[in-house]
Amino acid sequence: LLVSQAIVPSSQGFENSQISVNLLARRRLSEFFTGIIRINFIDQQAINTLQRIDSSFILFTANTSLAWRFSRNWSTSAVYTYRRNNSEFGDASQLGESNQVGATLTYRWD
Repeated sequence: LLVSQAIVPSSQGFENSQISVNLLARRRLSEFFTGIIRINFIDQQAINTLQRIDSSFILFTANTSLAWRFSRNWSTSAVYTYRRNNSEFGDASQLGESNQVGATLTYRWD
């Protein structure tokens, strides 16, 4: 678990207050299978004092995978990712959601 707060500059020249929460859980289920869950959350707020415009950005990502180790150095996994973001700039807002399914092939060096 990682929780952080930071002040980050924007491309428009004002500062953003950002809070991040990251969680990673990995569990070996058997000799051949491992389950992984990742959760990332970012809440970013900005106040542009020159233009008097407030903006905010919230991003939530959840990722889960099941890895199968089929030989000593090789494994493959099925991955599912859910992503949701919400951004507001002044009176305008935008909401986006996405779902993604993928597969990986990994070689581990000894």
